[in-house]
Amino acid sequence: MYGRRAVRGFARPAPDLRKRANVLLVIDTSPSMDAEVDGTGRSKLQFLKDAAPELIEGFADEDRTGLWMFSFTGALDGRSNHRALVDLGPVRTPAAVAPAAPR
Repeated sequence: MYGRRAVRGFARPAPDLRKRANVLLVIDTSPSMDAEVDGTGRSKLQFLKDAAPELIEGFADEDRTGLWMFSFTGALDGRSNHRALVDLGPVRTPAAVAPAAPR
């Protein structure tokens, strides 16, 4: 395909044909994510964890991503319904795997 390459069944633009992405991934960690997906014996959160590496592989090195979790307020710290886990930054840096600074 001209200007595109296949990535695990998906086609994505070649790096020189698209703008840098800024993506904040927000993960639901509420108790509902522990619910089993009918007929699988696995929870929604387990499926999400399995899919995460493929999602990250889809980003280019220049892309910036961050990771937050959210749930109901009491499940986190009683003050907020979300928590930053990884601050927005380049995908392929040590900061992408390090925890975010406390808020």
